[in-house]
Order: sequence, then structure tokens, then C-alpha cells
Amino acid sequence: MGINSVGKLEIEGLTLVLKKEGSWWDWRPHKPWQVEIKESLEQWFNDEEYVLVNTSGSTGKPKSIQLPKTAMIKSANKTAEHFNLKRGSRAFLCLPARYIAGKMMLIRAIVNGWTLNAVEPNSCPLLPGMNFDFAALTPHQMQESLNANLNVLELTGIVILGGSSVPNTLSRKLLGAKMKIHETYGMTETMTHVATRNIHPILEERFQLLPGVNYQVTDDNRLILEADHFEDTIETNDIIEPIDFRSFKLMGRADHVINSGGIKVHPQQLELALADFVDTPFYVSSMPHETLGEQIVLVLERSHLDKHSEYLLKTTLKDHFSHLAPKRLIYEPEFDRTTSGKVIRKKF
Repeated sequence: MGINSVGKLEIEGLTLVLKKEGSWWDWRPHKPWQVEIKESLEQWFNDEEYVLVNTSGSTGKPKSIQLPKTAMIKSANKTAEHFNLKRGSRAFLCLPARYIAGKMMLIRAIVNGWTLNAVEPNSCPLLPGMNFDFAALTPHQMQESLNANLNVLELTGIVILGGSSVPNTLSRKLLGAKMKIHETYGMTETMTHVATRNIHPILEERFQLLPGVNYQVTDDNRLILEADHFEDTIETNDIIEPIDFRSFKLMGRADHVINSGGIKVHPQQLELALADFVDTPFYVSSMPHETLGEQIVLVLERSHLDKHSEYLLKTTLKDHFSHLAPKRLIYEPEFDRTTSGKVIRKKF
């Protein structure tokens, strides 16, 4: 069923054949990130019908779920079809193999006959002169790679960004890049992305579904996903704005919505706009208010601003966002994050 297709893994000078009895079997890694890759390959090529995958814990307690190998093969094929990636394509792995995004890069290489170059996951994986057809990064990794060397804009190939939303500030920095860049929508239960949004060279708001994926919405506009590689439909906690039967605009998570004075505010949408004015990691949250019900607050990962700087920031935000401007600033020296790096949001 595709499990025995052949790909290659290039890792620190080694080239390992990715098939059931491939040379990866005799590989003896000692570095933790390489051990994760070896364990993922062992799990893929064993006789079980399912792969055990850990969720990151960004929307609740981390948990383990079983994903059918047949479904993961279909997901790998959909990615190759969606991005027109052929046998022999070169892919780049810089994400942890213990989570679904990293596992699926391995599986795509095996199923589609790709050559996969793997490096230790870090915050700045892209380097000038690299050669790949397909790579998956978090927005933070892309941002830090640009901060380190703007020459990475000269790289070619397709890059998908996932794990968190892509801020407008990053989209603007990608102008002029030679790469084709897409934001992805998906989760562990969907075997990574089921929809993508163009970031560059064309910037779009809509997410476009992958082949074989369909959606519905509940009465309160929560997204329901259907696909020929799902065993059942998946009702998400994400609020969308339907555009047509193949695309939608993602508004944010239902449990993050802030009701301030009768106005429903989607924090992720507001954050995209606020990114133009805030130069430190942040997120939008809320706290109880006597008359508004909830008031919008801005949570900053930094030490306290002095009174003058705080006044200037609050005044600037008030001028640009009126009633949507955060009413208070909250400072935290360091955000709580999941093991995969996602910020764990709080309400105050």
C-alpha cells in the first residue's frame, strides 16, 4: 500500500535508503533528534496498521492518537499532487520527527520517492545556497532565518509555513523572494495540512482545500472537515468565513473569541494587524470588565515598558484601532509554550 516505496534520507554526510529493508536499519544515531527520526522509521515500517502520534498540547493536554498508515499515505500523495512534486524531488526536514509535521515529511519522502535532507531542528534552519524543492518551517523559523541573513530570499523551491499564523510583518519581508511560500491549515488529526493559503508571490486571504478534502460549517461557523483519507468527519474548534465550496477565510479559534461590549473579536485576526506596531512577541487576550463583559488586553513577552513608552504605544494603538485597541498591557518575562514551541494563551 505504498509503505515499501523508496525514498532517501541525507543526514550529516550519510545517505540512507528509506525502504523496509533499507540502509537506515543499520544506522546507529546518538543525537536525540536523529533518534526520533530512527524511531519514526521503525514505527512506519513495522507490521502495525497505525502510527502512534503525539499532539503538541496547544489546544489542551498533549495526548497520543492512532493514525492509519493507509490514510497517511493518501495525505502524502495529496501534498505531492497539490504542489506538483514529482519522484526525485528534494525536500528539507528541520522539524522534530516526534510530531506529525516531521513524521509526515519522512512519510512523503518514502511514499513519493523523494530525497530528504534532515538537519537538527533549530530556530534558524535556512541558509544561503541551499537546494530544495520543498520545505516545511514554522513562521518563527522563517523569521529568524531572514533576521540572520536576507540572502535566503534568493533560495528557490516551495516552502510551507505552519504551526501558527503568518503575521503581516513576515509576509512583507518575503516580498521579492524567489521561493513560493504558503501558509498551511491542519492538525495532528488531519495528518498535517488539508488546506493552504498563498503568501508569496501572491498574497491571499483564502485557504484552498487539498484534493479530496471538503468542508461544512456549523450554525456558529465552526469548520467541519471531510476527506477521503479520514475515517470520520472532524469537527474543529476553528471559526471560518466560507468563500466558496473549495475555500474559506480562517477567523480564529472559537474558544479564543472575545466578546467586548457585544462585539465579537477574533484575537488572531487582530494580532495580524497589531504586528505592524509591536516589535516583541505578543498575543491578544482578555480579562473581565464590569460594563463590557470582557476587555481586550495585549500580553507582551518582555519586561515592563517605562510609563512614557507605554503611553505612546497605547495611544498609537488607540488612534489606529479605536474600540479594538487593547485597554491594558500585561507583561510576562517568558510565555508558556508547548514542547513544539506554540504559545499557550491565557485569559486573565
